[in-house]
Amino acid sequence: MKCVDGSPRQTQKVFIHMFKSLSSILFSALVVVLPLALEGAETRPHNLIRVSDRIYSGAGPEGEADFKAIRNLGTNTIISVDGVTPDVKGAGALGMRYIHIPIGYDGITRKQAAELSQAMEETTGTLYVHCHHGQHRGPAAAALAWRLSTDCSATSATEVLERAKTGRDYHGLWAAMNMENLDQVREERPTLLETAKVADLTARMVLIDQSMDRLALAQKAGWVSPPDHPDVDPAQEVLMLEQHFREIGRAEDSKHPQDFRDWRAQAEKITVKLRDDLKAGQKAGADGYYADLRQNCRSCHVAYRNNR
Repeated sequence: MKCVDGSPRQTQKVFIHMFKSLSSILFSALVVVLPLALEGAETRPHNLIRVSDRIYSGAGPEGEADFKAIRNLGTNTIISVDGVTPDVKGAGALGMRYIHIPIGYDGITRKQAAELSQAMEETTGTLYVHCHHGQHRGPAAAALAWRLSTDCSATSATEVLERAKTGRDYHGLWAAMNMENLDQVREERPTLLETAKVADLTARMVLIDQSMDRLALAQKAGWVSPPDHPDVDPAQEVLMLEQHFREIGRAEDSKHPQDFRDWRAQAEKITVKLRDDLKAGQKAGADGYYADLRQNCRSCHVAYRNNR
């Protein structure tokens, strides 16, 4: 039956909305007045910050000591937004549940936001949200989860990214804090998984090829957004390439021969140098590194793609 204004159900929703908003305001004020001594890169796990009364964010746990530190925060649920399969067994040994919602460095989709909302809805107690280093994807997911569960402002969510020192170059993560129509996101009821399907090598290579195609357009335009493709941001494309090569290394290196690992590692190093030259306005240097990257990719493709 459709709910109409003035019905008990509608009145209840209004009061819940008001309570969440008030709670968010009060907690935001508390964080400003009482900075947490636990925060910082030197804590276990690294880059630990408190996002709300229920949510912590930080780096991925590396062994039993980190899992114990997370449990000591009062955590019973860990949310991984990393692209690597989480250590479900390690968490379970200490009585904690894992929820896996892998997100990319390019932003948070509405489907992923719905999963974060559902995680907040169906769990109780403290949650710990992590990516790999706990500086970019993790804080962004934690801040959006806070916003979805309390209706805190986009400004408050953005302040979480500022405290976490999330890279400003990750435009999509910052933009996610301004996600609109959150009520529609909350209405979704996705099934949560402890180990979700992550991007395999083939999927990563498709994304790399797409970025390389866009980068070719930017290079021909003199390392600016091409007039006929204003959505292409050369610095952003290089940053995404760097992260793709890095994530392949974390997930795939152990599965491949040494020459593949070398090409992958070299590609990551080249993209870092290319990014630095673009930031410095060194277009000639950028041209050189771009040529090196293309040659690196061709060498790897000859050995592992073209003849298979």
